[in-house]
Amino acid sequence: MATTTWPSSTPSLASHAAARGCYPRERCLRRRPPAGNEAIFAIEQEVKKALRKRALPERFDALFGLTWALLQHDFWMMDNECYEVGGQCETSLARLAAAWKALLCNSDAVLGIDAEFTRPGVEALLAKLADELAGVERGVEDGYAFDWR
Repeated sequence: MATTTWPSSTPSLASHAAARGCYPRERCLRRRPPAGNEAIFAIEQEVKKALRKRALPERFDALFGLTWALLQHDFWMMDNECYEVGGQCETSLARLAAAWKALLCNSDAVLGIDAEFTRPGVEALLAKLADELAGVERGVEDGYAFDWR
């Protein structure tokens, strides 16, 4: 397929095309997959990377960072093509939830966290993620399960 580049004198055309998800400097004949796909596929990789860390406090920190980032940049929840039942989104979220479930079975001392602020804060963060995911309208059924407890 031949590609046609945008004239350099019309940057507004290129920026409009990029905003619609087209490859830069190409006509809108092919569209990029949603960026949410990349985020969803990265969840599983990041969970694996976190669980390879030797020390439990390092695993905790890595999972916390991942979970916080997923909540702060939540575009992936709606902007993806992995929404089907049993699809990559469900698989990735199940792995993240299982990692948290296994990690939080350890005592606060073993995890290197305090019981007064850190554990309740992380549990509130996980509950917020579960609530956000449960409210996602994805067409095939409502919401995603995130069973971290």
